Amino acid sequence: MPFRLGEDEIAPMPVVPFDKATPTPAAIESDVVSRKLSKAESRIFGRPAGAGCCLPDLDPAQLAGLVMKSNRFVALQASNLAMHVDQGTRRCKWCPTGEKLITVVLMVLTALMAIVSILPNWPQTPGGWTDFCPRSTICTGDDANVAFLAISRMTGYAMYPAMVAVFLTKCNNMRTLLWFTVLRIYHNFSDEHEGHKFVGWSIFWLVALHSIFHIARFARRGELQEELLGISGITGLVAWLCAIILVLPMGLQCLRKRLRWEWRKYPHTILGIGFGCAVALHAPPTHIFHAMGTTVAIYLADYILGTFVRTYEVHSARFQRLQNSVLLTFKNPP
Repeated sequence: MPFRLGEDEIAPMPVVPFDKATPTPAAIESDVVSRKLSKAESRIFGRPAGAGCCLPDLDPAQLAGLVMKSNRFVALQASNLAMHVDQGTRRCKWCPTGEKLITVVLMVLTALMAIVSILPNWPQTPGGWTDFCPRSTICTGDDANVAFLAISRMTGYAMYPAMVAVFLTKCNNMRTLLWFTVLRIYHNFSDEHEGHKFVGWSIFWLVALHSIFHIARFARRGELQEELLGISGITGLVAWLCAIILVLPMGLQCLRKRLRWEWRKYPHTILGIGFGCAVALHAPPTHIFHAMGTTVAIYLADYILGTFVRTYEVHSARFQRLQNSVLLTFKNPP
């Protein structure tokens, strides 16, 4: 199984040794470049059926690690490797891919639900929404506070799909199992890192807006100290601090160059779990505990399974240096 080490990402892909029935890398490269995409493959590549695969210039030897016995998926896997290797010129963090568009649509819909869900609680008073105060943490008082509450509530609800996705995209054992199903025709489970980064940055900005406008509203009402020392205030500050430490060392190139990978990776994992637990406890009157609690539990179960059940000793391996990463190839464990 080859692993690409670099850019804070490990992307497993199944591999089998060459045999007489397996075409050579040069034949694969020629086939991928010349032929047209089928309808099934067009869903994975995000290009219209009949279009070329657009494989970048690669040494045929770089394709050797991903040759499969099934000729049907040879060109597909070779192109997946090409997209992994050519990360500098083809990857765009904010390009509107299908997965990102779906995530954005879900975030917008949940943000609208934040407003729709409180409409039945409209105060039947002369002040209207300025008298809105179903519980102490979401009271208004004037028009400015109404706007601040709307922004905080919408950004909080918009984080729901992103927070679920940020954990599930790193459930590597679950992704590996799904990769061997027919679902891989419709979704590329071999690389979820770009989606993970997208939802991670989305959470970073949403949690900042959510916190800033809550704090501003508390300060205008003269309740800042009281609310920040409550369960929602403490868990909110913890989640905000975790989000900052989670995103910036991994997302900013200047910090990535100055901090060793180990100093970023392990806090990233531990604080990620801490972030999920803080969010789960943030608003007891809502159902956030069930949503985030279940998501964190799935991630922990996947992590424990991978650590204690699906971890194997590799007796021999081959390292191959690529343009800006390293290809590690070893025999699949039983």
